[in-house]
Parts: sequence; structure tokens; C-alpha cells
Amino acid sequence: MRFRNILLIIGSLIGICGLILTDPDKGISTAVWLLSAWSGIVVVALAHISRKGLFDYIDLQKYAKKASETSLGSSNVFLGVCIVLSAALMMFGHIIK
Repeated sequence: MRFRNILLIIGSLIGICGLILTDPDKGISTAVWLLSAWSGIVVVALAHISRKGLFDYIDLQKYAKKASETSLGSSNVFLGVCIVLSAALMMFGHIIK
């Protein structure tokens, strides 16, 4: 596991413990906040999984490397990924709410 991932996990756990310990209503507000944050994490995970499912037959890394040879190709790849991910996030955002 990479050091930054360990740091993110430990830092998040320390932050959550700090929120729970300093919460005036004994953790209820923190629990509600964590649930709302978790729904955002689920939406991003579903968008990532659906992107992999939609483009399973395409090696996107190969196309991105080829497109990075020109600035126009790079911008087209970036814009295409942005459009697909934003559409997936909008779709899952409406499902969860």
C-alpha cells in the first residue's frame, strides 16, 4: 500500500475521532454528516464502475497515450471523459436523492 493511502486513512480516522469527541450531541451530528459524505463516495464509486463497464472493450490507456501526442487529441480525451463521468454522476445523483 502506498504511503499516501495510509496517510489518508489514518488522517481520516483521526479527523472522524476528533469530530465525534468534540460533538456536543454525543456523535449524532457527526453520524449524519458521515452518512451524507458516504453517499457522495458511493456515487463516485458507481460512476467509476459504470465507466469501466461501459468501456470494457476499449483500452483507454492506449488511446490516451496516442491522443497525448497532440494537444487537440489530449483535450478531446479529457473532454470525453469529463462528459461521460458528469453524465454518470448526474444519473447516480438523482437515484440516491
